[in-house]
Amino acid sequence: MAAAVHWDEAGVDRHFNAALGSDESEAIRSNYAFALDCIGRCDRAANMYERSAHINFNDVTVLQKAIETQWRAGRWARSIGLTKILRLSSPPANPEPSDAKKKIVECTARIGASPYLLERLHAAIHSFLRDRKIRSVSSSFDLDDAAGNDKIHLTMDVLADPETVECLNEELAVVSSDAMESHPLSHFCIGLSGAHAMADS
Repeated sequence: MAAAVHWDEAGVDRHFNAALGSDESEAIRSNYAFALDCIGRCDRAANMYERSAHINFNDVTVLQKAIETQWRAGRWARSIGLTKILRLSSPPANPEPSDAKKKIVECTARIGASPYLLERLHAAIHSFLRDRKIRSVSSSFDLDDAAGNDKIHLTMDVLADPETVECLNEELAVVSSDAMESHPLSHFCIGLSGAHAMADS
């Protein structure tokens, strides 16, 4: 995990590929995914968690990790699909996908934001944070559909102090606009929130 501490993606790959060469256990794959997530590659982490879940289909925890990281990677419809699979695998413990998430996905269809565009937007944000060695720990969302004017509020919680977050948000506006290409950014409100207190716990 030392490579992850130093934001060394190639080093993370070398270490875990060597480990998988002698032991293809679920634990190693999960640690690999966790390390990738730590360096801002939740897209790769989500795929690895999902592959591991398909191999170890009785391990609900891994599938839950896949659902969470796919959502943070901007693959919202995929995340909801996996949640439905999770419910089929163990109905008593796992609820239906939240109405809020379903409404968010329905909203993206109404405003013409394709799955490709959503994933591109999230990839741009994660790349922006990764270049600055800022860790993203979670994301939250809200939908404002009052008066027929759909607006999706997306906030990523990062390990940074308030002053750093303020500066990052100013830069992020340009990054988000570029990632959206020709699609109007008016339907999205994108920002970062400091979760620096978590780093001290």
